[in-house]
Amino acid sequence: MDILTQKGKKSLQYEKNMLDIIRNASNNSFLFETNKDMPSKVDGVIIKNNELSGVFESKCRNMSLKELKQYGSWLVTFDKIMDGKVISKLLGVPYMGFLYLIKDEIVMYWKITVHWTPRSTQCGFG
Repeated sequence: MDILTQKGKKSLQYEKNMLDIIRNASNNSFLFETNKDMPSKVDGVIIKNNELSGVFESKCRNMSLKELKQYGSWLVTFDKIMDGKVISKLLGVPYMGFLYLIKDEIVMYWKITVHWTPRSTQCGFG
């Protein structure tokens, strides 16, 4: 796995920093990561008010916002998007994408899917 390389370990540290920034900025929401030592269809789950309120994909890119706009993509595979979409639908919660732009130290997010049941509320990031 890429996470076992030196570059992968550095990327994992950036991801942990990003998730800490998100945790500190959210009210009543908690992020729980999947095990990084094995492949997973999503990178984690979001819990709000003791209920599952989302699943997420997290990426760190060594680029600025300007470079992201020029490139036009944050490089998530089609399979990863589709897997997250299925999980989102099965669980009835949104699938979120978190992106950390290392050069600008910016955290961005997108609702990739918006599947939730009528009793659910926002996952705390939108």
